[in-house]
Amino acid sequence: MRADFPRSTAAQTAEAQIGFIKLKAGDAAGAQAALQAFLDDAPGGHPLRALAQESVGYALEAQGKLEEARGAFARLAGDGAPERAAFQEARIALVAGKPEAKQQLEQVAKEYAKDPVAMEANMRLELSSLPPAGAPRAPAPQTGKPAAPATKGKK
Repeated sequence: MRADFPRSTAAQTAEAQIGFIKLKAGDAAGAQAALQAFLDDAPGGHPLRALAQESVGYALEAQGKLEEARGAFARLAGDGAPERAAFQEARIALVAGKPEAKQQLEQVAKEYAKDPVAMEANMRLELSSLPPAGAPRAPAPQTGKPAAPATKGKK
């Protein structure tokens, strides 16, 4: 399809699908290339455009290119998904350890309170407040009752 009718909607959709499959398979660089090719050719109103743009961000993030990923996620706003753009930019800031990340997530939850992205932002906020994996745990609080004395062999 892509070879015979490269400008057709079917060929464009196939290119996007190849990118999605490569991303799922862990081939972030291959996914980025296929998805970017789709975005370069697909018209602005293509129904997969926002999903492909978000997936480019994930592909860049998987390659450790956080600043480029942030830019890709920011472009979601131009593809009709400003709420996803705001959430992803805040999430990337959190991944990068930026101090303003939690405030950005709070803003997303507030600004898009009636959108499912608000729940995602709140979940990220909750997860970010947990101690890191492997961190020492705080001791359990004392109940105030003294421990029973140990007895040796007496009944």
